[in-house]
Amino acid sequence: IDGGIVHNQNENAVGSGENGGKMDSERNVMNYLVFDRNLANSLRVIGIKQVYYCDRDYSVFHIENDENLLEYIRWEDFSDIASAEEVLLKDQLTILYSLCPAELCGLYAAVSFFYRKKIRIYISGPDVAYNQNVISYSDLFPLEIIESVEVNKVRLTEYQREKIYKKWNEIIQTQSNLRIWKNGKLQNVVDEYFDDDFKFIVRQKPKDDFANILPSIQLLLRGKYHFGINPRYIEWRCSKELG
Repeated sequence: IDGGIVHNQNENAVGSGENGGKMDSERNVMNYLVFDRNLANSLRVIGIKQVYYCDRDYSVFHIENDENLLEYIRWEDFSDIASAEEVLLKDQLTILYSLCPAELCGLYAAVSFFYRKKIRIYISGPDVAYNQNVISYSDLFPLEIIESVEVNKVRLTEYQREKIYKKWNEIIQTQSNLRIWKNGKLQNVVDEYFDDDFKFIVRQKPKDDFANILPSIQLLLRGKYHFGINPRYIEWRCSKELG
């Protein structure tokens, strides 16, 4: 257990709380919080309206201790912003995540932000043991996503929420420029952590500009680590440190 989240042998993080496969009979509103624009679009394609996309990547560079997650929600996706914010803060919430740093750190940041809110929080991540080619829900077809979300959804207990809250605060207090899932837990890593991987690609394409190199780097990371990294971080390492 790390931060209140249980991880299986395939390192696919899922909550160990109450089974959340069915919505509560007395409530019919479920909000979905995502950290991937493509995933948000896929959910809307199949008719889910209460999809909140947060464009803040909490996995890279500096994080303030008191950041307001609401400031990073793409509110322009809603016709009535005031109503959308009210619904988000009062109705049950499902946070979709994967082991991709942006989504996993987003999960920790979101659970911490809603820690003192009296709403039910569910989390759901794709079952990578079932399909090794799937890293994030955004890798699935839209109609496959919601079925997988419901199957893998669990409700976080108060104990788990507290553990995640404390873990995220620990991450922030000791933060580096990059946070990833490593050795069964979320942790800060040194700036140079992926430099050898970046150098491997850069040396193969010494005359290419960053735009041409980036897809190869992301493909390498996806195959080797089963996740991608924010392009801004990769560019920073390639330009500042690697030359």
